[in-house]
Amino acid sequence: MRFDSAARYDYFVLQSIETCAGAEPGRRYRGGQTVVQRIGLVLVFCAATAVMASCANAQTHGGSTDKRDYRYCEVLAINQQPGKSILQAWNTSGYNQRTPDSRDSCPEQQWAKFDAAAIAQQLHATCALLNGPHFWVYDSVKQSGGAASKPAMEIGGLTFALVATVSPVPEGCDFGSTPYQVHPIKRKTIWHYDAGKPVYELVSPSGDVYVMQSYSRIVDKTLKLSDLAGLGSVLQLPGGWSYKTETLTKPLDLVAPGVAFVTTDNLDDAYQRRLK
Repeated sequence: MRFDSAARYDYFVLQSIETCAGAEPGRRYRGGQTVVQRIGLVLVFCAATAVMASCANAQTHGGSTDKRDYRYCEVLAINQQPGKSILQAWNTSGYNQRTPDSRDSCPEQQWAKFDAAAIAQQLHATCALLNGPHFWVYDSVKQSGGAASKPAMEIGGLTFALVATVSPVPEGCDFGSTPYQVHPIKRKTIWHYDAGKPVYELVSPSGDVYVMQSYSRIVDKTLKLSDLAGLGSVLQLPGGWSYKTETLTKPLDLVAPGVAFVTTDNLDDAYQRRLK
C-alpha cells in the first residue's frame, strides 16, 4: 500500500497509533525470507521512542538512566489478520545489561545471531523486522508520555519490552519511506540534553532545526558517537539542507507537546524538530 499524497500519509501517521509512548527510525534491515525489507519511518519512530516508557525498566532491572550513547535494538512484528493488520514493537532498553552501569541492552554477539524468520515464528507473526542497533544521543528523559512499565518477554535469547502496538498497518510487509522527509508523530515527551554537551542538528531549507535523538549502525556499521561531529561531510544532504554541531551553553529540553515532527538522514540517524 502506498500513499498518493503527503496529506493522506500524515493522516495515517496521526490516526494509526493505538499505543505509543513516544517514537524513532530505520529503513534498511537484514534477514531472510520473511524479513520486512523496508517499513515506514513513522512506525519505526513509534517503536523506538516508545521505549522511553521503559526508563522505569532501566531503574528496576539495573540499567543506566544516563541515555547518551546507550545501545538498544528493536524487533517489529506484523500480524496480518482478515480486515486488520497489527504491528507490535519490542525494544531491549532497560534489559540485558551485564552490569548495573552497562550502556548496552543489545549485545552484538547475540544480536548478530537473530534470524527474522525464526523470530516471526516465535511471535506467531506474518513477518518480523530486525531494527538496530541504535544509540540514544540525548542525556535523560523528563517526560515519556506517562506510560507505565510494559510487558516483557525473551525473544531470541534477549529480553524485550512490548513498547508499542500500531493498527491498522498497510497490507503487506513493504512500507517504504525516504530520508529527509518530515512526518508528524503523536506523542508527549521531553528529552533532556545537558549543558556542556554537543548536539547534532539538521537544518531544513525553511530554517527549521531538527536535533538528533539517536544514531544508527544499520547503514554505517562502524559509526560511533565521536564521528557525529563530522557527519556533515558524509551525509547526502538534499539541496537547502545543512548539518551542524553545537556545544550547549545551557540545558536543552526537546519537547513534543502532543505531536513531534521527525525525520531521518540517509544513515538512518533520527531527529526531532526543535520548537521555536
